[in-house]
Amino acid sequence: MRWEIYKTSEYMKWFETLHKDRQAQVVFRLQKITTEGYLGNSKALGCGLFELKFNDGMRVYFCFSGKQIILLLIGGDKHGQKKDIQKARKLKENYF
Repeated sequence: MRWEIYKTSEYMKWFETLHKDRQAQVVFRLQKITTEGYLGNSKALGCGLFELKFNDGMRVYFCFSGKQIILLLIGGDKHGQKKDIQKARKLKENYF
């Protein structure tokens, strides 16, 4: 299955703070998702919230909308994970 990916403004603000190398890493992963339908290392966090996990500790929180849409809510890293998950849950509630 191939996915369409949409991004919240909160996600884009986070993405713009990343170093170019990290941005490229995220873009590459998202391209694999849209072209191959492969999420890679990801985890369900409950209540329809998921995370894409990167080897360097970076996280992207997302949810599914419909059959082929992924909404990227926010990003962060392993160190701020608890706070980022809380933000992602609130964003998900606001969008749905």
